[in-house]
Amino acid sequence: MTAGVLVFDVVLTSSNDSVMFVASGIAAILNAVQLVTSRSSSPLVRSTPKRMDRKTVAAASVFVVLLVLVTYTVVQPFPSKPLTEFYLLNEDGKTTDMPYQVVVGEDVNLIVGIANHEQRTVQYHVQVWLARMTSASDPNSTYSMYYLETISVTLEHMPMPLSGQWMPQHEFDYNLTVPMDGSLRLWFFLFFDEVPSEVSDLDPMTNYYDKGTALIEQARDRQMLSLSIQLHAVAAGA
Repeated sequence: MTAGVLVFDVVLTSSNDSVMFVASGIAAILNAVQLVTSRSSSPLVRSTPKRMDRKTVAAASVFVVLLVLVTYTVVQPFPSKPLTEFYLLNEDGKTTDMPYQVVVGEDVNLIVGIANHEQRTVQYHVQVWLARMTSASDPNSTYSMYYLETISVTLEHMPMPLSGQWMPQHEFDYNLTVPMDGSLRLWFFLFFDEVPSEVSDLDPMTNYYDKGTALIEQARDRQMLSLSIQLHAVAAGA
């Protein structure tokens, strides 16, 4: 009975044929152990007391449970759900010390990273937008949204490392020459496979307020992946 429950549980939680095969084999071994112990406890056969037989069966059951768990972990490592890593670093490759105080006309240098764990090949499109705001502390104070450019890359699926050590797949440098002063926010929106028609074929450095703020709302509602960085730009010599 224990073996049957174990196999049923593994079959439900895994679609991997290797796991199912190993679990079935272990269950067969456990059934054999139970059969031998039951025979040895028969009145016609001299053996140790039934209490010892039950302890043997219990120990064998625990061993099988541990072996199934280890086998399942080795054959089917995490994660089981598709995902994409999308991250932003400063020019030194760090998540801290992001540029905040900037000067008009100077360059802001960043690193954008993508890693594909979607279990399929994906063509990614990163759209870059620049928002002008009346207040850096008020995310709803955006009054202009300038489309800057779209950067595309096709990435094959990359399995997550078994050791748990993080590894980058694709990173690219992004350089922005600060075009204006005031409170700004640089946005990076990530699209899968294709760019939606409503935000395709846009002219660079053009204000598309409605389209841009619609993307911000989608990002806030977690309908898409996005990154952003706040910039406070002052005029040169100020």
